[in-house]
Amino acid sequence: MKLPFRKELLLISIVVLSLSEPLSAKSRPDSLLNLIFHYPETIDQTQHLDSVSYSYMKFSYEVTKRNFLLMAVPSMYAVSSGVGRQFMGENYNQVTLLPNGDYKLDNLLSLSTVPGRANTLPTMVHYLTPNIYQSTMIQKNILSPFHRHNRRYYRYSVEPFNKHFSKLVFKPILKNTLLVNGWALVDTQTGRVSKTILIGEYDMIIFNLFVEMGERGPASLMPIRCNLNARFFFLGNVVNGHYMMAHHLPKIFNDSIVDNDDLRKMEMVRTEPLKHSEQMMYDRVLEYRKALAQEKAASDTVDQHKIGTLKMVLWDVIGDNVLNDIKQKFGRNQQGYVQISPVLNPLYMEYNPTQGVLYNFNIRGGYQFSKNQDIWLQFKGGYSFKLNQFFFQLPMQYFFNKQKNGYLENIISIGRRIRNRGIVDEMRSISSNNPIWENLHLDEFKDLYWDCFANYDISKFFGFQAGMILHERTALAPTGFKIINKPSKYLSLAPKLKVKVRPWGYNGPTFVASYENSIKNFANTNMPYTRWEFDGQYILSLDNIQSVSMRVGTGFYTHRDKNGYFVDFENFRQTFIPNGWNDEWSGEFELLRSEMYNSSKYYIRGNFTYESPFMMLAWTPFAGHFIERERFYVSLLNVQDMHLYAELGYAIKTRFFSVGAFTSSINGKYRNIGFTFGMELFKHW
Repeated sequence: MKLPFRKELLLISIVVLSLSEPLSAKSRPDSLLNLIFHYPETIDQTQHLDSVSYSYMKFSYEVTKRNFLLMAVPSMYAVSSGVGRQFMGENYNQVTLLPNGDYKLDNLLSLSTVPGRANTLPTMVHYLTPNIYQSTMIQKNILSPFHRHNRRYYRYSVEPFNKHFSKLVFKPILKNTLLVNGWALVDTQTGRVSKTILIGEYDMIIFNLFVEMGERGPASLMPIRCNLNARFFFLGNVVNGHYMMAHHLPKIFNDSIVDNDDLRKMEMVRTEPLKHSEQMMYDRVLEYRKALAQEKAASDTVDQHKIGTLKMVLWDVIGDNVLNDIKQKFGRNQQGYVQISPVLNPLYMEYNPTQGVLYNFNIRGGYQFSKNQDIWLQFKGGYSFKLNQFFFQLPMQYFFNKQKNGYLENIISIGRRIRNRGIVDEMRSISSNNPIWENLHLDEFKDLYWDCFANYDISKFFGFQAGMILHERTALAPTGFKIINKPSKYLSLAPKLKVKVRPWGYNGPTFVASYENSIKNFANTNMPYTRWEFDGQYILSLDNIQSVSMRVGTGFYTHRDKNGYFVDFENFRQTFIPNGWNDEWSGEFELLRSEMYNSSKYYIRGNFTYESPFMMLAWTPFAGHFIERERFYVSLLNVQDMHLYAELGYAIKTRFFSVGAFTSSINGKYRNIGFTFGMELFKHW
C-alpha cells in the first residue's frame, strides 16, 4: 500500500475550484481579517458545549525507509524491524475539553496491526485537535494565521469564492517551523472559518492538515473533522502516514470497556467503511494471530518454547525498554500508571559547566483514588561524569484535597554535593596562609537530606506549608578534619514554615516567605541556625508566545554559629511557579558554584529571562528555519564577598537541542564564560 502524500489536498482543491465562481482580481484582506479575528468574540459565551464528547480516529502509515536508529525514536521500536512496513489502526476515544482550551483523550477502543498494538507516533494526535482561533493552535507551538497577534508574521490575499464565502490565502513572511502556509474558506458575512488547509513542518514532521470546523455557536470554534497527511523523517528514516479524526460523536458504550480490542464494537462507531486495502491488512493480521495461536497449542517441545521466550525477552522486552520509555497502566479502571525513562538512550543526556555531562534516569508512577485524591512517586537519578558523582531524589506526593492543592510531600535526596570555602579560608588565616589546606579538600561535602511537609491553599490567593527538614553533611575527606580537630559530620533538624501569597490568583506572581529554626542539641545535631528567605516569581506571558520570566528574592541568617559552614539557602534550588519555568536555565545562576553564596550570611538576587520565537537568529537564512525559541538572560546577585555578581546569557531552542552561552563578572570585572547544552529531541513526544 503506497500512501499518496498530497492526495487529500488535491481532491479537496479540485472540489473547491469546481464549485467556485470565476475569480476576480485579488482583493485587500483587511476587512475579512478583521471579521476572522473578531469572530470568537461574537459567539454567545452563555452557550456551553458538553465538556466530554467522543471521537473516532483511523490511521495508516508506511515505513518507506528505516535503519537501526529508528528503534531509538520514542514509540517507534515496534516497527523498527521485522518484515512489516505497512500498518493501520482505529481508535474510539473519550475527549475532555479542559478549561485552558486543550483536549484530553482517553482511549476506549483500539484496533491496530502494529506489533503488540504499540501506540506509535502518539504526537500526531495533537495535529488532529487544533485550536485555530488561539494564538498557538497545535500543542502551544504553531502560530495561527487566524489570530490577530500573529498577523505581522503572515502575508494574506483574498479571492472571491461564491456569494457567501471567500478564499483566504496566507504565507509566512519568513521560513520557520512555527509558521504555516495554506488557505481557508471564510464566511464573508461573519468571518467564520469553514474549512482550512495548513501546510508546514514541525519537530521532524512535514504535515498537510485539512480541518473542517463546526457551523454554529461554540461548535464553530472547534473542528468536527480533520484529515492529516504527514511525513516523519529522522537520520535516513522516513515514515508516511495518513490520519482521519471525526469529532463530537455520540456516546455509544460505557466509558469503561473490558475488551478494548473488539472488532464488532469498532464497526459500530466507525464513521466510514474501510477501504479494500485496509480490510486486507486486518485480515492478514487476524490470520497471523490465528496461526500463532495454533502453533503455540501444537508446540510440544520445551526447546522451541525456550527459544521463543528467549527472543521475546532479549529483543521485544529488553531491547524496547532499554531504548524507549516503559509505560504501563494498572488497576481495575486503569487508574494507576508506571513510567520508566530509557536506560541507554543518549538523547536523554545533558551538559552544564558545573557538573559536566549528565546522564539522567527517571522512574515515576501514580495511583488515582478519586478525582480529588491521588498519590505520586518518583525516583529521579543521575550521574555526573565530571564529578564522578551519582545522585538521586525520591519525592513522594499524596494529594488528599486537589481542589485546595492539599498534599503531603516527602523528599529524600542522596548524593548531592555541597561546597563551602569558609573552613579552608579560616584555616589559611590561622596558619598564615599555609597552602596545605588547599589540598585536603575540606570544602567538599555529601549532603543527605530529608524534607517532609504539608501544603494547603486556603484560597487561590493564600497558601502555606509546614514541616521538618533534616540535613546530614559528611566530609568527602574526613582525614583532614581529624588533623584540624573539627567534626567531619554536621547534622541539623529544623521545623519550617512557608506562607505563599498570590495577589492575582494562580495565574499571577507568587510571593513566598520561608522560616527555618533548627532544634538545638537534639539527636546529635550540631548546626543551630535561624534562617529567613523571601522570594517572588512570575512568568508574564506576552503575545506570540513571548514571555518575561522574573524572580527576585533575599535571604539571611539571624543566627548561625561557628559550625554553620554548610547551611545552604533553600530558595536557590526551589521553584514556586505551578508549572515551573519555561526552560531549565531561567531563575538560576549557570556559572556560579553554590559555595559562592552559601558562605554568605545573606543574599539579594534577581533573575530575568526574555523569550521570543523571532528575536535575532530566527531571521537568518537556513538556520533560522529551525529555531523555535530564543532567550536572553540577566541574573544579578549581591552576597557578602561579591557586592555585584552579574551573569548575561543567550540561548536558542531547536527541535534537536537547546544551547546557551553565558558570561559573568564580579564587581564589574570579567570572570568567565561558559556554555550549557540540553537535548530537546523527542522531548514532548
